[in-house]
Amino acid sequence: MLANALKQAKPGDRILLASYGDGGDAFILTATESIGKIQQESPPQKKIYINYSQYLNWRDLLPIEQIRRPEPRTPSITCQWRERRSILALYGNRCRRCGTVQYPPQRICVNCQTKDDTDDYKLSDKKGKVFTYSIDYLSWSL
Repeated sequence: MLANALKQAKPGDRILLASYGDGGDAFILTATESIGKIQQESPPQKKIYINYSQYLNWRDLLPIEQIRRPEPRTPSITCQWRERRSILALYGNRCRRCGTVQYPPQRICVNCQTKDDTDDYKLSDKKGKVFTYSIDYLSWSL
């Protein structure tokens, strides 16, 4: 509300700013001739509408229970050794029949459905393009 009042103020206008909560505060602000310069430089204000539970959470007035997820298990040393080419060296596979490259390596070609007819294919020296990504809103971090 203060930002909106400053945006509309003219030189000489007085603005009363009052707040209440754990006591009360009141300020009287007077707009000077510089208000026009500040109004031109200030970016447009964007309103964010939130519900009451978000407000309580942001003010730390309502404890929110953390998401219940099991702790991620680290892969065993045996599994890491077995998958070392695809994990560390970034190897996929290439179908011998149609030439389709896949990562992670698959037994069945996604293009021609040929089974177990692939060669290892090194991807770490190739250039790629990200065409999709996802964001996990369910996991929480500190």
